[in-house]
Amino acid sequence: MNPAGVVDFIAFPAILTALVILSRGWKRALEPDAKLLLTCLLVLSLFHHLSNALEWGGITKELDSFEDCIEIMMLYIFTSLRESWCAKLCRLLEILS
Repeated sequence: MNPAGVVDFIAFPAILTALVILSRGWKRALEPDAKLLLTCLLVLSLFHHLSNALEWGGITKELDSFEDCIEIMMLYIFTSLRESWCAKLCRLLEILS
């Protein structure tokens, strides 16, 4: 198997673990919109790594066109997540000053 496929097989359970921690056990103060964006980003990442693992494992290449769209969506969601955290930081700085 290609080393890239091995990385995707390792990333898949890691992302599943992150989703479980985010949904069940993470009690930090995180705004609902940021938590939703982070969950969407993790789910899309999960699909991306699953698609890559299937492709590099030689099982199927049928998901490749969907994977390209997912990569573009992940960029937009990551940007929205970053903007959400920046807005929260700006509100915090206004309170402190």
